[in-house]
Amino acid sequence: MQKKYKQYIRYSFSMLMLLVLGAGMLFTSCEDDDDENGSKVELLSYGPMPVARGAELRFIGNNLDKVSSVVIPDGIEIAAADFTSRSTDLITLTVPQTAVEGLVVLKTSEGDITTKTPIGFSEPISIDEFAPASIKPGDILTIKGDYLNLVKEVIFTDRVVAVDSVSFESQSRKELQVVVPDGAQTGIIGVSDGAEDPIIIYTEETLDVVLPSFAEENAFTTDPVKAGEELTISGSNLDVVRKVEFAGEQVVESDDFVSQTEGEIVVIIPAAVHDGTITIIPGSGLEVVSVEEIELMVPTITGFNVNPVKPGTLLRATGENMDLVSEVLFGAVSQTEIVVISDSEIEFTVPVDAPGGVVAFATEAEKEVTSSEELQMIMPSISELAPDAAPAGDTIRLGGENLDLVASVTFSGGVNVEAEYDESKDSVYVAVRNGAESGPLTVVAKNSEEVVTTQGFTFISINVPVITSVPSAVMPGSLLVIEGEKLDLLTDVIFPGGVTATMFGTKTASLLEVYVPENVTMGPGQLTFVTVDGETTLSPEIAFGRDPITEFTEMIMDFNVRESSDWHGLDWDNWGGSYDAAICKPLGYVILLSNPGWWVVGCNHPDPDGGWPAVNPSEYVLKIDIKTETPVAVNDGYEMAAYIGGNAVVIPLPEKDGYIDTNGAWMTVTMDASSLPSPTPTSGDFGIICNNPAGMDWAGLSFDNLRFDPK
Repeated sequence: MQKKYKQYIRYSFSMLMLLVLGAGMLFTSCEDDDDENGSKVELLSYGPMPVARGAELRFIGNNLDKVSSVVIPDGIEIAAADFTSRSTDLITLTVPQTAVEGLVVLKTSEGDITTKTPIGFSEPISIDEFAPASIKPGDILTIKGDYLNLVKEVIFTDRVVAVDSVSFESQSRKELQVVVPDGAQTGIIGVSDGAEDPIIIYTEETLDVVLPSFAEENAFTTDPVKAGEELTISGSNLDVVRKVEFAGEQVVESDDFVSQTEGEIVVIIPAAVHDGTITIIPGSGLEVVSVEEIELMVPTITGFNVNPVKPGTLLRATGENMDLVSEVLFGAVSQTEIVVISDSEIEFTVPVDAPGGVVAFATEAEKEVTSSEELQMIMPSISELAPDAAPAGDTIRLGGENLDLVASVTFSGGVNVEAEYDESKDSVYVAVRNGAESGPLTVVAKNSEEVVTTQGFTFISINVPVITSVPSAVMPGSLLVIEGEKLDLLTDVIFPGGVTATMFGTKTASLLEVYVPENVTMGPGQLTFVTVDGETTLSPEIAFGRDPITEFTEMIMDFNVRESSDWHGLDWDNWGGSYDAAICKPLGYVILLSNPGWWVVGCNHPDPDGGWPAVNPSEYVLKIDIKTETPVAVNDGYEMAAYIGGNAVVIPLPEKDGYIDTNGAWMTVTMDASSLPSPTPTSGDFGIICNNPAGMDWAGLSFDNLRFDPK
């Protein structure tokens, strides 16, 4: 019988009374001078008494961690470093064999403490020797001495494990024999009388408990090894091994060993074992790790029985060690239901949502290999579309092949609708939704791959507004007037930036007035109109405010006043013409007052800020901001252009009903710069020119920020 050793402390009645009285005195003195007595070294009791030589002696008290040594008669001083244990309230030490009766002295920095009771000795149990000095768990250990017939317990490795006397092999006064327990470790051994406050006699010599070991070379039979097959481990004392642990936290208990002898263990390699070392563990729990490592075999993939394959059908893969495969991976799609036909062939169903491409094969050991060829997936094909034109709410049918793979259909315009497959008719049905547009359909398979139909679909709009007139430019906060048909069907007007209008004026079938939100996205954009049926339509492009100047803008003329004697962006020159225009220096832009000459503004001077900008015209557009204080009536043949290094680029002024008009707001006009040389010139004439038909009055037309911006 084996048991974990437990130590008990037994006090006599008189000793307990002494402790109680001492505690009372300590409590009283603490009330008088708590700080003084709180750090005082006190001995309350010691024992057991009598004690055997070689046994453990215990001292109980307060602040015993301040004891530097203990002197046992006659003159044997045991330093604190040689105590078995020491704490504030307990000191334990081993009684020397040469100790005699007498008073014991505790040495402290505060002075000596001498026991009032002399130490006495119990003579009966003693250990003279044990054999063998080196032993394996399960073998018999012989202990010789005197009064061994009184021993109730043999303790191994300083209380790690103990054997009760009922399990002794033999016992007499001079000798006892005990089987070394499985949990025993190398260390001293002891014998106990088994009392509640036991007398324990320890040996001075150490018992060597043999550990198992691996062979120095060729500790394993094969390398690499295959999961599920036998592995032979060679070494010494392997008969004491109780567990074999592989990398990957895979443990095989000794009950599951194929065979076990002193020199060899045979185990089946678990499927989830990883590459790495092997650990053998005896009953003591002490681990012995191999120097050598094992490497696990992996499958080798040679091909598929069909390619391409239809998702949802069986596929057979061939190769070597295929019985190791535990998972087949199609990208993020996994298949774990695998039928092993042989070690060279497996079969599995391709998931319906599996994408095509390289296929990965994984083992339980978390190893992974990939196919050398890509697996192609059969896709649905559409050969029939009926009807090919329909309004929202109707259902259309798609005919073709492999239609059971269809998950949804996306209409032009981005409206995606879940498809319904009718197996009896081998057809797919899909409902037409608002927002659909005319054009080809995109069939989305269950593996998310897409096929675009060659047939076109026409979306029939029943209640969609028609926009006939919008202004070319408008400012945030101003009233936007829209003309058209069926405008009373609108429920929402959405401005650029996803801003839904909240303030309206007149709303009839032919006229809609809406206030432009302040947080509309500035620049050119379109309105989105949503009807009561959920259908949408877009307005013509409208300029909302002006495009911003960014860190990527390459400025040509900004007409802002600067501290410079040259004029490029701060002023403009009068090139021999007499015209009526002015630079608005406080505002920083050019305003025409009546009829300018050919040059509205121009310069061929060097740029005082470091040169005219040079850009790649294929990567930039030319922009200018314009504004009309009042609409400017136009005559036939008028034209304005930006001059860049002597090259003219026409400025498309916003004209409506015979007027140039920005509704009194600034707007940005964008020009194609691709006709300019590459890179753009940095010398020559720069400015704005005007082809001015007789009698045309330009008063109130303003310009600002002639610039290049990235496309």
